[in-house]
Amino acid sequence: MPKPNKNSRVNKPKIYWSASRHRTSVECPRQFAFKYKMNMLYDQDETPFLYGSMMHKHLEGQDVSAELERVMTIMERPIELASDFEVHKVHAKEYLERLKVKKTDKKEYEFCTPIKYPSGRKPKFDIKVYGFIDRVISKDRIIEYKTSTAPYSPAMINNNDQFTFYLWQRWAETGRLHELFLLNFFKSSKSRKAGVQLKLVKRTLIDFEDLMERMEQQWGKCQKGDCMEKKESYNCRWCPFKDICSNFDL
Repeated sequence: MPKPNKNSRVNKPKIYWSASRHRTSVECPRQFAFKYKMNMLYDQDETPFLYGSMMHKHLEGQDVSAELERVMTIMERPIELASDFEVHKVHAKEYLERLKVKKTDKKEYEFCTPIKYPSGRKPKFDIKVYGFIDRVISKDRIIEYKTSTAPYSPAMINNNDQFTFYLWQRWAETGRLHELFLLNFFKSSKSRKAGVQLKLVKRTLIDFEDLMERMEQQWGKCQKGDCMEKKESYNCRWCPFKDICSNFDL
């Protein structure tokens, strides 16, 4: 998630919820506790995210030639990486034109939105959801950029709460259901081929109601301190707390 700058359009609260905090609290409550309850300092290996960050800047219209050179000195298979980037650039131009993206469209749309149930139910907690939407391209459409090692499957799209959070935010702010276009730049870990995936993502008011309910449940657990459970997952490989995690096992 990009960091807000001096031109931030909202006041970021000290205590807030977000798509990434929600995912962390579900996938590994213990990592959530380390990060957000204990405020432990940690060093995050940024190498796996360098290409995605560079691609994101390119899609925002920034010159990334110097950054590409730096990434090529760090990442494995630099020649292959440069070739992948050229492929992704060509497809990016094609898809952005297809979606009729304009230079004047809002980029990194920052929001801080109070919890809101479509049913009108009164929330149990006073929670604000903070985050950024990659691009708002019309009154009813947004884009989310991703980089990955494979195309998103229908199940991955349907179960992705981040997409639901962003579509909920647009509904909460405008009162209208929006469409989200997933623009995923992937490099297959099997075939070593680069490609681009464009998928339309939709959510319903029922989905928003369910998300708000689950969000309040997670918030309640975390506020009570019921968040030291450890869940083994693929993400353990990248966890910055993996060296100390076992020290907290009962």
